[in-house]
Amino acid sequence: MASPYGTPRDKQERWSLCVGVAGTQHGLLTIAQLHDAGFSHKHVHSLSQKGYLERHSHGLYRIPGSAPTFEQALMAACLRADRHAMSSHRAAARIWKIEGFEQEEVVEITAPYLIRMDGVVIHRSSELKPGIRTVRAGIPITNPTRTLVDLA
Repeated sequence: MASPYGTPRDKQERWSLCVGVAGTQHGLLTIAQLHDAGFSHKHVHSLSQKGYLERHSHGLYRIPGSAPTFEQALMAACLRADRHAMSSHRAAARIWKIEGFEQEEVVEITAPYLIRMDGVVIHRSSELKPGIRTVRAGIPITNPTRTLVDLA
């Protein structure tokens, strides 16, 4: 995607950085990531008005043209929840391609504290040790062993 800014060059570079990050997050960017890249609330609003960003949900934006997929919905839930949140249970089973869960549509995550999000099943766990979390298809996810324990 071309930069929404003509000049100066640093704005173009910051926009390119954001697009690159969104590419690793299924087309999504948090407002915090946009701010970290140097875009103010006013800039974000302008980018949205000009069609360079679409509001996905509270504090979350989507690059236009990125497909709304199950993986994007999972990523959105993780990004909105907490930096320690990860997809888990049935959603993780689908991502790990565990037999019987290939068509699973439940967006399900585990986070260190209980929060609420429409359309998302959220489990709270204080036992989110580093080895439990991994990344698959760019999505933070419980490792296969923990996924099987969660499904038991």
